[in-house]
Amino acid sequence: QIYEGVLGGTWAPFTMVQRDTIFSPGGDNMAQYIQKTAIGELISINVVFTSDRSKWTRSAVLEAQWNPILAEGNAAEKKLRQHASLDRDGNTDTDEATMGGTQPIGMSYFPGYAIDVTTGERLNIAFTEDSYLADHNGDDMLWNPTSTITTAFGQPIAGGQHYIYIFKNRRALEPSESKKPREMPSYDYGQFLYPLIDGSIPKRKRIFNAAAWVNMPVLAQGFELLSFEDGLIPTETTVRLRVGQSYGRYATVAEFSTEGDTIKDQYDFLDSTQFSQNNWNPYYTFSTDGLGATRGNTDIAQDFLSQIRVVPNPYFSRSTYETTNLDQQVRLTNLPQKCEISIFNMGGTLVRRIAKDNPLTYQDWDLRNHTKVPVASGTYIIHIDAGELGEVILKLFAVMRPADLENF
Repeated sequence: QIYEGVLGGTWAPFTMVQRDTIFSPGGDNMAQYIQKTAIGELISINVVFTSDRSKWTRSAVLEAQWNPILAEGNAAEKKLRQHASLDRDGNTDTDEATMGGTQPIGMSYFPGYAIDVTTGERLNIAFTEDSYLADHNGDDMLWNPTSTITTAFGQPIAGGQHYIYIFKNRRALEPSESKKPREMPSYDYGQFLYPLIDGSIPKRKRIFNAAAWVNMPVLAQGFELLSFEDGLIPTETTVRLRVGQSYGRYATVAEFSTEGDTIKDQYDFLDSTQFSQNNWNPYYTFSTDGLGATRGNTDIAQDFLSQIRVVPNPYFSRSTYETTNLDQQVRLTNLPQKCEISIFNMGGTLVRRIAKDNPLTYQDWDLRNHTKVPVASGTYIIHIDAGELGEVILKLFAVMRPADLENF
């Protein structure tokens, strides 16, 4: 039930919603395509929505209308929309990303991209729209949901049913080299999906077996998307979905055959040498920029004077800084390199003065006065003069113990 609350219930693992009926990412006809993916195979992803069209994802657009009579071109539910494909500029007379084949219908661009954060791979995406809901942007081949959830009569609209499907790279999980080409790869401009999505039940299973996450988006009330020319997305936004996984090697196959060519031959981003970092073990980067020590930074040093402490405080007969039974010792911490420490009793009498001029960040006081006589129990005022950096005043309450010389 934890998954029911992911971003308000708008995102879910596909394996948990695939049996839903009409008006859902599963759909009325999906029972025959029930996937074999276990919930334990769920992946952690980032989905980025952006107006930068150079980063958009070539995506299949599937029909969400459950009744073929009402769908454009009588398209069946969750098969390709029977509408001319759009290129990145919104043109229909295009053979973009065909790689020797054709994509005349049902292909467009999703305004963003998805990343498997475990492997660093870019993933394939598909989205739906209900072509019968023309008044809710359901027939334009664009990912542009509206804010309408239902009609006044309770009929589900769901923003035009622009559901998002994120597909994992199942090819990387297939141990058999001969079967790898039959599984969904990492992002390939929709080349693997396109010839299968309108095919037989076994072919469609190969697609929906790879569906990892789905989203039911509805535009927030009072907000509008940008025009297509302006990139649709008004503010770049990242959705981060995380699941716990054990550490392990996550191998990826970066090439496969398509009519004599390979994806790697066509697109530089799929060069296998780019994906072999750290021998497929989990790979992370971090930066220490801005975290290094600096010299002569007076402002920071002045602010840090507030961190000076005397410990332990109160002092009750013993501290961890003492090495013998005769020791009695407290420590002043977080001190600057150069300062003068003056210790007074409550009557204002100077008890001890210590001049510090070394790179250590602390100074010990043996709870003795300037003549090396142990001080009496009571409260002491400690004044730290750090020159141009400023000064600090601390109070210490100390309970001294009598010397026990018989045990030495």
